[in-house]
Amino acid sequence: MVAAENLKAECLRRCYASLLEKPDTFPSGHNWAYIIEHRMSGLGPALYRKYLVALMLQQEQRSGLHVVALKYFPEYLRSVDRRHALDTLYGDVSTMPDEFVRLVDECMLFDAVRLQRLLAAGDAASLQLVIRCLPAFQPEYDRSDLEAMERLLHSLRQLPPLGRVEERRTLLGTKRVYVCPYGHGNNAEVEFCVECGCDIYGLGEDDRKAISDFALRCEALRDML
Repeated sequence: MVAAENLKAECLRRCYASLLEKPDTFPSGHNWAYIIEHRMSGLGPALYRKYLVALMLQQEQRSGLHVVALKYFPEYLRSVDRRHALDTLYGDVSTMPDEFVRLVDECMLFDAVRLQRLLAAGDAASLQLVIRCLPAFQPEYDRSDLEAMERLLHSLRQLPPLGRVEERRTLLGTKRVYVCPYGHGNNAEVEFCVECGCDIYGLGEDDRKAISDFALRCEALRDML
């Protein structure tokens, strides 16, 4: 049996999905309220695009519909099934990385499995995103979550070097130089780049602390489970 209200909601969801494909179409406050009330999955990526477009506009350029999108999108993420919220947010980490990190924290969308995939990209920018998400939480944890967190922690402790130490020719011969992951040259004995503060693995001192704090969280969760 299918209730009439559920059928109506599904028809509207499909209508919204079609309308959201249009670049200039934004949901009204009433639309957002209905979408959130009925926890409509399947609309997340399109709504996230609308949110990011609104966010990229200067404040004086935003219409009422843009302001509504900024207000309601985080609430949408908190209302829908967690898997859909995760797929939505982690589906675009690069358009506005700072906002991605903020939403992960604000909406409790930490997910070790997806962060592990992001880390596997193997570049300094992806590593920094993962590190910045470490302080965030998720609503609840089970043993599989702990195992995923411990795998992530192991990977963070076994990072491949992104920088290098190389020999460079000088007028007086050659010298060893530490080249950080961002290409800055330093004396070979320098651990953290004097320009960007990164070690050979792409980590700064604060990043190392974030990993240590994450290790403590894993230990506490292991004991609690």
